[in-house]
Amino acid sequence: MYKIYNIGILGYGHIGRGVNKIINELSLRQPLQVKKIFDIPSKSKEIGEKFVSSIDDIIDDNSIDIVVEALGGDTFPFECIKQALKAKKHVVTSNKEVVAHHLKELLTLAHENGVYFQFEASVCSGIPLLRPLIELTKVDEILACQGILSSTTNFILTRMQDDKISLKESIKLAQSYNITEKDYQRDMLGEDMVDKISIISSLAYLTPINPDDVYRHGIETISDEIIQDINSRGLYLKFIAISKKVNDKIEIGVAPVLVPSSHHLVSIKDIYNEVRMDLKNSDRIHFSGMGGGELPASSAIASDIVRIIENSAYINNVDLHHYELIPFEVNDSSYYIFDEGKGKIVKSKQDVLKIKPYFYSRILN
Repeated sequence: MYKIYNIGILGYGHIGRGVNKIINELSLRQPLQVKKIFDIPSKSKEIGEKFVSSIDDIIDDNSIDIVVEALGGDTFPFECIKQALKAKKHVVTSNKEVVAHHLKELLTLAHENGVYFQFEASVCSGIPLLRPLIELTKVDEILACQGILSSTTNFILTRMQDDKISLKESIKLAQSYNITEKDYQRDMLGEDMVDKISIISSLAYLTPINPDDVYRHGIETISDEIIQDINSRGLYLKFIAISKKVNDKIEIGVAPVLVPSSHHLVSIKDIYNEVRMDLKNSDRIHFSGMGGGELPASSAIASDIVRIIENSAYINNVDLHHYELIPFEVNDSSYYIFDEGKGKIVKSKQDVLKIKPYFYSRILN
């Protein structure tokens, strides 16, 4: 008998709307339909007949096969996802906070209840990244991952340096394009990228990584004067995440870096993201594309849903190894520091620690 897979959506913001739109289009060629959408009562008119005001209307509905969580945040979405998995419903989410902090537990719940937990859209939105990474770990060993993982900060830094506009103007422009999240300071502090590199690394090294244990050095103190001084030296500021295996440890962290204007990282601009992986047998692989936006994220969620109905969505749990985490370091690196209204180059991290400047960054060759 031909089965139609019924979908319940939790949250009708940008992502929820995008998922509803794409599933409606996909229903012409895939056995899918959105049956119910949960959100606050003020959105009932917009949603129409599919609107429900309680998640129980979705969790307790035996006809719903797949739940899409698009609420944002951590505590409430986490509880919703757990309830859905325990009710033996497949779950798809774009929620990087929930995935980063609870990946092992949620995969365990999915396995125990014979359902799938999918989260491709939680990292770099529309870039097919996590599924290829999962497949690579089956046949090769991931040695290192490095990337630009925040569309918000990449856009802000690109506009400041390419268009020579102020930090305030860059943030305002990003907000006008709906690039920033409600709390863009999470991006500036590096918390957004910490979540993402934790997810990537947990899958890459098959080890549970708690984002709270990941080294973070943000760019929240960046200013127009600092950018001008950096660029006057022929350098370009990028904000990156890195993890790599070193013996029985994982070096991992998020930090700003300065690179020459000819460096490859400079070409990754605006809302584009890139992840580079070093592998034992396959050398080096790059993944790049739009890292943010309603439709790229919604498309990634749709790809997870299609994998579910094709029964090809299994993910191993991330508890094969338990590596010690240490902050990543760049050997023989010099540092740029800015303090008391001027910038200079120092030769070692020890010099940075002595001065404790207002802003500092590694310089990569």
